[in-house]
Amino acid sequence: MIRKYRNEDVATGRFDPMTMVESSKYSPRQGLRPIAVCERAFIPTELTLLFSLAGMAVLNIWGGTAGNLQIKRLDLNEIEIMVVACKTSEPVAVGDARQYTQACRPSLPTKF
Repeated sequence: MIRKYRNEDVATGRFDPMTMVESSKYSPRQGLRPIAVCERAFIPTELTLLFSLAGMAVLNIWGGTAGNLQIKRLDLNEIEIMVVACKTSEPVAVGDARQYTQACRPSLPTKF
């Protein structure tokens, strides 16, 4: 997703690289007015964290394009990701999620 945008798209609000959100307008059917659509892209590390918060362990992440998912490494031009996971525990409660993500964050050196 990020490879198809330019700085002008960021300046006009069409793409936000901080949130990976693409904003556009699409007509739901021919003859109808376009509606605003926001699409959020996820990278594999985000998906792995979200799955772990949901009580699942990611076994594999594969790539593909619309209707053509394959068991292969992700390609930089792919727009779909297939995640294979299994349940390992109960989901993390909403209030516990902040504590969980802070515990997973690597500690940064205090001196450089």
